[in-house]
Amino acid sequence: MNARLIESKEIGPFVRHFVFESDGGALEFLPGQFVSFMQRIGDKEITRAYSIASAPRGDNRFELCLNLVEGGNLTPYLFAMRPGDGIQMTSPLGQFVLRDPPRDSILIATGTGIAPFRAFLETHLGEGSPAFTLIFGVRNHVLYESEFEALSALFPGTTTGPLARPP
Repeated sequence: MNARLIESKEIGPFVRHFVFESDGGALEFLPGQFVSFMQRIGDKEITRAYSIASAPRGDNRFELCLNLVEGGNLTPYLFAMRPGDGIQMTSPLGQFVLRDPPRDSILIATGTGIAPFRAFLETHLGEGSPAFTLIFGVRNHVLYESEFEALSALFPGTTTGPLARPP
């Protein structure tokens, strides 16, 4: 299966939000799962797993939140991609998912580790949903801050915020 980059935008220092489309029809996944990308770089086949940062929509689009790893094997390649560029990928995998039915939860993340929690909240947060508390530790930039603040305002049983505001 292949993924084609639709768009990417910087959302923090050396952090980008990516939107991809898979070429295998509707992409079925559970919030918290990941996809692996494979690319030949030089003489090596590189494979890296990335948590999906969006809720399933019933189509072939999915989103990722990635930080640029200087000297990394695959992120420099991904950050250099332009809309329309493609990369080989696996079907979604992983067991880091909420139990069904979801219960009140405390979600703790730092940096781009926020990706699966963004997917959890997009999927499960609604009228009558369990309460979610998001504790998000950051060094210098709160990723998706306005989204989390809007969700918190819409659903009072949910609290979001960083462990400590950057200076």
